[in-house]
Amino acid sequence: MNILFFIISLSFLVLVHEFGHFIVAKKSGVGVEEFGIGFPPALFKFKKNGTIYSFNLLLLGGFVRLAGEDDLNVKNGFLSQPVRKKILITIAGIVMNFLLVYFLFSFGYLVGLPDYSPKVANVTILEVLPNSPAAQAGLNLGDRLVELKTKTKTIALTDPNTVRNLFSRYAGEPVNFLVRRGDQTFWRTITPQKTNSPNNGPLGILVGSLTIIKKSFPANFYYGWVRTVDITRNFITILGSFLANLFEKGKGLNQVVGPIGIFDLYNQMRLLGLGYLFQFWALISLNLVLINIIPFPALDGWRLATYCYEGLTKRRVSARVDTIANQVGFVLLILLFVAVTIKDIIQLK
Repeated sequence: MNILFFIISLSFLVLVHEFGHFIVAKKSGVGVEEFGIGFPPALFKFKKNGTIYSFNLLLLGGFVRLAGEDDLNVKNGFLSQPVRKKILITIAGIVMNFLLVYFLFSFGYLVGLPDYSPKVANVTILEVLPNSPAAQAGLNLGDRLVELKTKTKTIALTDPNTVRNLFSRYAGEPVNFLVRRGDQTFWRTITPQKTNSPNNGPLGILVGSLTIIKKSFPANFYYGWVRTVDITRNFITILGSFLANLFEKGKGLNQVVGPIGIFDLYNQMRLLGLGYLFQFWALISLNLVLINIIPFPALDGWRLATYCYEGLTKRRVSARVDTIANQVGFVLLILLFVAVTIKDIIQLK
């Protein structure tokens, strides 16, 4: 049931994207041959106002099939439309995912969203690296480290900026940690590792000060927008770093997770509460926004770039060039998907 809910949730994010293309195409007078929920084989379908609506077995998002996507001679077809309409239809999916980010953050504030604040004095785990001392001890994202206890002293843990050096001091020595998880408090014995890596600390965790913030209605819609803007700005920086490191000894690949990694993160967020899930799905939807806006073949960003070129030069990109570019881009995306999935499987072992 948990896997099914995860698949349905992820499919909803993709379906929202496709609905954006669908609704703007309809409003623009472009023919929509089919709007599908999931992918064939079809369970059932019906036709209304010239459009086939299908409900399909493979519940992995959805699709929109526009009239004249590859034929200029189709009446009311997509390719025969003015550049302005083609751009609007193309960016509609991206806009819908961005609006979904905003609403997820806004309604998330009503139940309480996690917030990382230097004003809060606690040490909360924000990430647990696979096969690290913390992972082997069963620590999870969201756990709060309260105390460190050795044979001779007990130290309260309140400042995430100083704990790395503190943990390094006891490298190779079993240390008891008082951990708070929700309403539970328990001890874990962990042996910090000796390491000089900036990406892998003594416990193999990323920590920060975290608190849960709630906002009342209708103030939640204002703060939802503020959070959307802030997170988007941060994500653009992260995306730039990823693209810069993608081909540098596989560094960029380590920053990416595939379906298996996303499901593992989802499981951790699910255990932490509804507010974490709102934030989780908002971040996934934002990922779809930023990835799709990249002008890479087979993505919406590529189509947007070609239509902008058409608008500026009054010349269409060659159909042959466009087809070959999209085929190559699709293959490269599949290879990246496979590589990331293999990496996720290796890290989970």
